[in-house]
Amino acid sequence: MIACGLNPERLRLFGNEVVELLSHPEVVERAKATGGTRAEAAVAYAWEKGLLDRAIVGVGNAPTFLLALVEAIGQGARPALVLGMPVGFVNVLEAKRVLMEAPVPWIVTEGRKGGSTLVVAALHALIRLAADGGVDTSKAFREG
Repeated sequence: MIACGLNPERLRLFGNEVVELLSHPEVVERAKATGGTRAEAAVAYAWEKGLLDRAIVGVGNAPTFLLALVEAIGQGARPALVLGMPVGFVNVLEAKRVLMEAPVPWIVTEGRKGGSTLVVAALHALIRLAADGGVDTSKAFREG
């Protein structure tokens, strides 16, 4: 859902691309084989393929993804920024809390509120700030 809301032209300004893994065939197969969720399998796949380091990671729905991401961060993954905005009741507060304790930059919504639309809004706001010169884009979007 996040990928659907992002403006590809704005992403290209900084050489960014969207990587969505929940429906990737290897991720789906891994989840079936391990009995875990596709969210957990997507984080493992991204970590193995080197897709997490220096990435901006947006989480709008699956707290299991966020929990798995924080575990990968504990093992050395270093995203440039994590937008931790899962919505719901099961593990949402816990996932946000552990992200806020992780050694990476993060933006989190308070409480049980969140969702993909908020991640998209935050990403577009960051892109606009960068495009308008409001942030140092060499660090925020290139170096991580």
